[in-house]
Amino acid sequence: WRQELDNYLLATEKDDRADKIKIAILLNLLGSEGLEIFNTFKFEPPENKEVYAEVLKRFEEYCIPRQNVVYERYKFFSCVQQEGQTIESYVTQLKTLASTCEFEEQEKGLIRDRIVIGIRDNGLKERLLRESSLELEK
Repeated sequence: WRQELDNYLLATEKDDRADKIKIAILLNLLGSEGLEIFNTFKFEPPENKEVYAEVLKRFEEYCIPRQNVVYERYKFFSCVQQEGQTIESYVTQLKTLASTCEFEEQEKGLIRDRIVIGIRDNGLKERLLRESSLELEK
């Protein structure tokens, strides 16, 4: 949305206008729901309500999806290797899922464990379970 707004202001030759005008254009484009959201923002100092960059920052913060760690971990722990999916692809998928789980220093160990639990090849699973010092890199 930000790039579209910048393009609109440029195309209508309003990109160099005063902040108050650009804010009014933004709020007009966002409609009544956007205006309601704007009215919930608390600006410190209050004059920042008239600073275009501050208003944009608030909307960008509002639009950033809020991360639900419990849900992200649910997706990670529910992930199993799909039929036809290579081990490499499965590991990549687990690493991607783990990146949003806030596992921190436990991440590699949890990915390793999830690989063992979630792989489809029972023979490979048994071999991995027999290893006493299994590392993610293996």
